[in-house]
Amino acid sequence: MPYIYTIGEALLDIIFRAGGALAATPGGAMLNTAVSLGRCGAPVAFIGELGGDATGDRIVNALAADGVDTTHLIRYNGRKSAVAIAELDSRGDAQYSFYKDMPEDRMKETLPLPETGDVVLFGSFFALTAAVREPLVNFLKVSRARGALVMYDPNFRRPHLPELSRLLPFVRENLSLAHIVRGSDEDFSLLFGIDTADAAWELVRSHGVKVLFYTRSDHDATLITDRHRITVPVPPVTVVSTVGAGDSFNAGVLLTLHRAGVTADGIEATDIALWERALRTGIAFGSHVCTHAGNAVTAGFALTLR
Repeated sequence: MPYIYTIGEALLDIIFRAGGALAATPGGAMLNTAVSLGRCGAPVAFIGELGGDATGDRIVNALAADGVDTTHLIRYNGRKSAVAIAELDSRGDAQYSFYKDMPEDRMKETLPLPETGDVVLFGSFFALTAAVREPLVNFLKVSRARGALVMYDPNFRRPHLPELSRLLPFVRENLSLAHIVRGSDEDFSLLFGIDTADAAWELVRSHGVKVLFYTRSDHDATLITDRHRITVPVPPVTVVSTVGAGDSFNAGVLLTLHRAGVTADGIEATDIALWERALRTGIAFGSHVCTHAGNAVTAGFALTLR
């Protein structure tokens, strides 16, 4: 059976708003995507790292309960699992503080071997981290060589701007390893000073990317390929938290493409109706996540899509 693999950071998200804590839940961008997919019944595995502590045990158990394959989760005995504190403002947008205890020698375990029909999602700051860079890039190159479809989400945060000159070569290499990119207007503005979907498309296309999903928060989302261009508005919702919205957008896109059997070799022949369905499903997933304090689609929402 074709599989979806997401690879990235695993941590415990503790979400605060004025008045106290809203939620404590497993988090990390690629983990959030895996949870949304698992709840929808998709065959998904999460590749990541955790400490050998009770917090790590809770995260593993929560992932398994949501239908996520945890076979490839790496545990570091004697280390504490990462924690993120998310402080929400009046719009539901988050400012993060991270607490990590990872070893210097990381991701040395044997990783899976995706193949034709499988999908791999990577991104966020994990994909720019020097300590995991070599094994991550090797994994992506092997995945592409074996026929897997690869998607990249930069998910770049403003606090990392002082490191931009050092990180930008990694971002460009990541683009060159992806068939599909999902980036927000903020990603492209911070990374490249680009402020339109068309400019973002020209940039990613020059790195060999075949498909761009360009999202503009609560405004709209645009799909661009060499053959197609579609823009769909985002419906208004009452926002509780934006944590995980982009991650769940990715889940909606991947769920649609996986169910349709889209492969790396067939991506350029995919018709506009399927791309529009993927775009609208991504928007529906992201909008839904904004309406509650969790960072993935709810089990009730997921049941309607099984």
